[in-house]
Amino acid sequence: ARFTSLDKIVAQKLEDFALDPIRNWEAAEASLVREKVEGLHDPIRYYLLDVDWEVQAFVCYYAGRRGLVDLLPEIEETYDEAKFAIIRRKAVEAAVAFAKGKRGAEAHEFLKKGLIDKEPGVRLLAVEGLETLKDKESLATAKKDKDHDTRYRALGALAHLGDQSAQEQLLKGFMAFAGSKDLQRRASLETEDVGERYAQFLNAIYLGYWGGEAGLKQLSMALQRKDIYRNKLFLAIGSAVSLGKARPASDRAKKLRARALKEALGGRDAVVRAMAAFAAGYTLDEAYVRPLQLLTTDAQLDVRHNAVEALGRIPGERSLAVLLTVIKAERDVPVRLACVRALSRHPEDAAVDGLIRGLKDKRYMVRASSAQMLGRRGSAAARATRALLKSARDQDFGVREAAVVALARIGTPEALPGIVSALKDRDAEVRIRAMRALGRYRRTELAKKDKDAAVRVVKLYVSASKKRQREAASKCLLAVRSPHAVPPLLAALQSRKYGDRNAALKILMKFNRGDRLGFNPKGSDIERNKGVKRWKEWWAGGGPISAPPPAPTKRANQDILDFHRYTRDLRWRGVDLVLAYDSTGSMLPVIRAVKQRLDLLIEESAHIVTNLRMSLFTYRDEGEEYIFYGTPLTHSLDNLKAFVQVAEANRGGDLPEAVTATVDAAVNRLDWREDAQKVIVIIGDAPYHPERRMELFKLARDFKKRRGVIHAIYTDPARLGEGIKARRKRQSSTVSYPFLDRLDEMARESGGRAITIEDTRMLISEILVLSFGEEWRDQLESRIDFE
Repeated sequence: ARFTSLDKIVAQKLEDFALDPIRNWEAAEASLVREKVEGLHDPIRYYLLDVDWEVQAFVCYYAGRRGLVDLLPEIEETYDEAKFAIIRRKAVEAAVAFAKGKRGAEAHEFLKKGLIDKEPGVRLLAVEGLETLKDKESLATAKKDKDHDTRYRALGALAHLGDQSAQEQLLKGFMAFAGSKDLQRRASLETEDVGERYAQFLNAIYLGYWGGEAGLKQLSMALQRKDIYRNKLFLAIGSAVSLGKARPASDRAKKLRARALKEALGGRDAVVRAMAAFAAGYTLDEAYVRPLQLLTTDAQLDVRHNAVEALGRIPGERSLAVLLTVIKAERDVPVRLACVRALSRHPEDAAVDGLIRGLKDKRYMVRASSAQMLGRRGSAAARATRALLKSARDQDFGVREAAVVALARIGTPEALPGIVSALKDRDAEVRIRAMRALGRYRRTELAKKDKDAAVRVVKLYVSASKKRQREAASKCLLAVRSPHAVPPLLAALQSRKYGDRNAALKILMKFNRGDRLGFNPKGSDIERNKGVKRWKEWWAGGGPISAPPPAPTKRANQDILDFHRYTRDLRWRGVDLVLAYDSTGSMLPVIRAVKQRLDLLIEESAHIVTNLRMSLFTYRDEGEEYIFYGTPLTHSLDNLKAFVQVAEANRGGDLPEAVTATVDAAVNRLDWREDAQKVIVIIGDAPYHPERRMELFKLARDFKKRRGVIHAIYTDPARLGEGIKARRKRQSSTVSYPFLDRLDEMARESGGRAITIEDTRMLISEILVLSFGEEWRDQLESRIDFE
């Protein structure tokens, strides 16, 4: 009652967020940003007391983004009473934002409280805020933390603040990883490793935070693999990223950093050039465009690939011009794919021209990725409509799928015929994408007027033999609500098949506010004919087709779709996801895909679940340089993208690999959160050792008891070729592989399953489906495609 008029506007927007079944944080924040800061305190204070945990988490997040430090006492109280770690994380995130403002000291005690939270992600955030406040005493405590990321982050913060002991500890630790001849000969002496290689990587990362010349010299030596660092690949990639992100403490240090990177970019060692190219992207500095341009013609594919990725990170017309040249001239598919991704990061209109060029590529993977990235630009890619219409008729079904989705997201009037034409595609999955696209097409009035589209969707709906097709058609019909859909639905009421009659009635009832007009699909011929007559009279009288139901009037934790309830549940529980991939020689395409697409997987997952931790494992077998190595579960997902860059496909030869040892390490040596959804995904083309079968199956059963699940993705080498121009027919789901069957046996012991994929482009969507459940495939694909 005491809210001002502006308060009431803000309160209504927060209530709208609370009522939204999907709850888009970014959209809600953008809407609230339009209001004046002065009017926000009372309604946000009110909603901090809300009974809905996600509303509380969002309000903490938003208060931090807007710098509403006066609300700190209420945010701290929310933190103290929070049942779920996601609320505590967002509350501490707000305190970190306050620490960076003019009144940052007020957040000090709260941040110290966050430093002893039981959730590692909260402690990691608290370190960032305490560094801003220059609290060396608290950071000295954090440098003893058991969590790798928190411990090294605190060391880096202390070193940057001038703490000599932390500087020495980082420097000595860095050199200790190559401190003996045995250590120098190998990347690590650990053959079964859950964190040692990751610790090398983190030590290098945070040595760059210090910014001192002594540290930068060691980083330069490690990156260039000089002397004792020749074989220390994890120090090298950490050093590369560290130099890219470094905080040089003096002008001399800045020059030292620049010289180190440029020398590495022009070095003789291809591995060094590849890592330096990856690092140059983190600088965001146009001074590196020319050296990177030279590397785009390097003899080594990995060097060219990383140079292109770096050019995608560096803003400006100079880097964009190089990418536009590369996509025309590059000979290898992985580099052209990287070029498509790099172009998508550039906001300039000219990037659209490069992506249109990608639609004409000889290989389907590049064409499909180009279509996908054009769609993500939305209306800004309107001039690509004509090219996408052509792609919607591509020989490859995956390209047609991506093109239809892109046409809907771009939403020009000219795009509609391409979507409608795809409703008649020979491939069932393309037709499903087309129906989803028509339902999401922004120009609803144009879609309503298209008779051909309505008739076709009704036919696909009524005649559907599979649930996925019927659900897609139903959602399309209810989203568009075209009057042209009514006559074929009325005709279906007269079908001799009960299923057709019942299906048609369900849509007609939703058009008519739930009234069935006395029609009984199970009735006698005479009864049904009378019902059909009443429906025809209704339509002859003008219908009308009722509007979609109004927005919900209850809070979003009531009467919501199962998928939204499920994902909301995961947001507070969190998801702990382990990706474990075989790194023997035959896995080269998959390892490249993991390197190239890990950021996309992280991005897509974060849109659905904001409370995600990941771990990466790779494995070979006994007698190799390593049996397996992996990272702890971490919130620092950007670090994983860099860490995976040293993965190589090598050796192998005998078929069984160390699946059992890897699963054992993941299940028993990682710090899984008690309430989180626990998922392990094994990716490989070889089975486990048969003599360890019972041990592996017991591990899977034990993991199931802890609410964990193990899945497997079998990567058929014959289907992953990057030289394929087009796939005219989708692989049959009945295709069987002996190794897939063995992996499926393992997975089923934990309640999971094993699948095979047709190409590495599918890796992201399939990992998400496995993580969330096959029953949510349609909803996940819709989120990935359209949201």
